[in-house]
Amino acid sequence: MEVPHVVKDLASLRDICGDPHPHTPYKVQEELTEQAKTFLGKSPFLLLTTVSEDGTPTVSPKGGQAGFVRLKDNILYLPDIKGNNLIFSLQNILQHPKVGLIFLLPGTGETLRIHGTAQISSDPELCSSYPINGKPARLVTVIEISAYYFHCSMSLNIAKLWKPEAWSDKMKISWREEIDPNLPAGSGPSKYS
Repeated sequence: MEVPHVVKDLASLRDICGDPHPHTPYKVQEELTEQAKTFLGKSPFLLLTTVSEDGTPTVSPKGGQAGFVRLKDNILYLPDIKGNNLIFSLQNILQHPKVGLIFLLPGTGETLRIHGTAQISSDPELCSSYPINGKPARLVTVIEISAYYFHCSMSLNIAKLWKPEAWSDKMKISWREEIDPNLPAGSGPSKYS
């Protein structure tokens, strides 16, 4: 891939983007403030970023009832909800435990960004403390926070993410259209519609 005018160093990048306001770097902290804890407790949705051993990144959406991610002593507890069982994020954590999270709160423009180091626990007592549809979580990802900060509302405001009148029409995704062309010959149609 050829990209014109590739920016290759920090000095060039700063020439284009400029420096942050002198106060801005002070928003990055290690211990969550009460405001950050309140936001976390109200958030029903996050995006989890992980990186595989070969450097391939992935982002996985995670959701639940408000406060489904718990916090104790600057450690997050994220219950695992059974999905498609590709488990890319969980596999990546085994190989490279550094993670990033962005928590969203519907109607709020700011997002809460958290960086940390993750481990995966199958402890029955811990898993049973996170019931999902009446059953214990199958795993809990335990994340020691190394840094956090609130991200300003500009991106969500530009996207008008919380303004239904600005939304495009809903789109129904056909899993069969995504999967069937890639199935091995003779395997028949996928179970998806």
